[in-house]
Amino acid sequence: MKYFITSFFLFFFHLSIIGQIKIGLNGNFTLPTGLGNQQIGRGFGIGTSLKYMVTENFAVGGLANYYIFNSQIIGITPTMYTLGGSLDYFFKKSSVTPYMGCDVAYYNLSTVFAGFNKSQLNFSGIGLAPNVGLLYEFSERWATNFNFKYNHVFAELYARQFFTFTVGLIYSIGGEYN
Repeated sequence: MKYFITSFFLFFFHLSIIGQIKIGLNGNFTLPTGLGNQQIGRGFGIGTSLKYMVTENFAVGGLANYYIFNSQIIGITPTMYTLGGSLDYFFKKSSVTPYMGCDVAYYNLSTVFAGFNKSQLNFSGIGLAPNVGLLYEFSERWATNFNFKYNHVFAELYARQFFTFTVGLIYSIGGEYN
C-alpha cells in the first residue's frame, strides 16, 4: 500500500510539471426526472473533481459526488454517491471559458426508512452524463465553475434520469494553459 501511495503522488507530481491539473470542489442541485423517480424529491450535494489538461482544450479526469434527497414519502431519506471519470473540451476564448463534456460514473442510491426496507427506491448502475459548463477565471489559479448536466443511469429494473446544476471553485496547478 505504501508503494501505491508513493507511486500515485510521484505520478501526480509528474503530471503537474508537464501539464495543468484542475482540482474542483462544488455544490450540486439535482432534480430527478422520469419513471421511477416520483418518490425522490430534489437533491443537494457536494462533490470534487480532478482534471488533467492533456492540451489547452482537452481534459480527462475523475469525480466523486454525494447527494441527500428530499423524499416525497415521510420517513425516507434517500442518499446517492457517484464515482467516475470525465472527458471535457474547453473552448478557450478569454477569462470566460465555455466547455462541454461527458461523465461516465457508477451511481448508487440507497434509502433509510424507519422500520421498513423500501427496496424499490434503491438502485445502482453505470450512467452517462453529457454536460455543458462555463469557467470564469478570476485569478491566475482560481476559477468558478457553472455546469449543467443530464444524468442517465442504466439501472437493473429501469433507467433513472437526473438533471444536475453545479456551482464550484477550481484551483489550477502545473503548466500554464491560461
